[in-house]
Amino acid sequence: MISQDHSDRNRLRICSLLPRLWETDDVAASQAAVSLFASPENSISPHRTEVIQQLTTDFLHVLTSFSPQMPISLDNRRDAVIGALKMLLGNLLKYASKPFIEEYVDIALLPVISLESGEFADIICSFLLDYASGVWTPHLTKPQLYVIEKSIARSLAALPYDQMDIYWLKMQDGMEAESAAMRLGLGYLSAAHAVEHLVYGLVFLKEHTLRKDILLRLEEIADSRCLPALMKMKQEMSLTDWTLTRLIIRVIKVIEMVHRDEYQRTLLRASDEKQVAADQLLHPVAPIASDDFTSARKTLLRSEPAPKKKDGSSD
Repeated sequence: MISQDHSDRNRLRICSLLPRLWETDDVAASQAAVSLFASPENSISPHRTEVIQQLTTDFLHVLTSFSPQMPISLDNRRDAVIGALKMLLGNLLKYASKPFIEEYVDIALLPVISLESGEFADIICSFLLDYASGVWTPHLTKPQLYVIEKSIARSLAALPYDQMDIYWLKMQDGMEAESAAMRLGLGYLSAAHAVEHLVYGLVFLKEHTLRKDILLRLEEIADSRCLPALMKMKQEMSLTDWTLTRLIIRVIKVIEMVHRDEYQRTLLRASDEKQVAADQLLHPVAPIASDDFTSARKTLLRSEPAPKKKDGSSD
């Protein structure tokens, strides 16, 4: 899962990068565009470098064509960059047989991760549909197809979980092929970083089968962060969908069992870390001598004395 510090550093990097895309110096603008498509794997092969150069050239052409002047506000700059990237990605979908198309797709989707915008949700759905429909299959080998699949999976998981409603709508209400492709995407949301996505989809969707699929994913991940949402849904659905409620109960039990030791450590941890004086601690009872024990036992077992009568005698 991406940490908050990493996310904050990425936002600062993007904020400082965006104005440089409108530099009058072509070299400086090109370097900024290359940074936008940056990845540790960019130097693996020579043709990958050529792909980056081609993508940055096409991207800057689209960006400056629709936004010749740099927008004043940061939000408007961000919107302009996102719009240009979406056009660039849309053009890639038209050329399934393009040489090194898997490299183009892989690199072109990298800004989706750094920009963290739900505006890319619809174009990612289009890539997912084309992949599931086998658009690239006649032109690529299995390793090349895997590069595209990995890129789509990485981009889908990078979308903000609360800004991808279109993905869930296509899964629930789309045509048969479209719905099947979006369900294929659930397989890319099967790690701990996707728990928020799955919980959001579980609440958003209303179709029983789709909710069941998501619950099975959450059971497989077994992340305790989803427990509050599951417990709330169990209460809400106990009277309307008993079969789904039973599955929710099972998933909750599995997750609680996986994190059982964690809960025990939490419960046994001292709530106050202040040092307690030794004389205030509880200690085991000191051993009692046998004579004292016999005497105490006789005292405890002795019956109550009989009440005396008015004349002073006892029964």
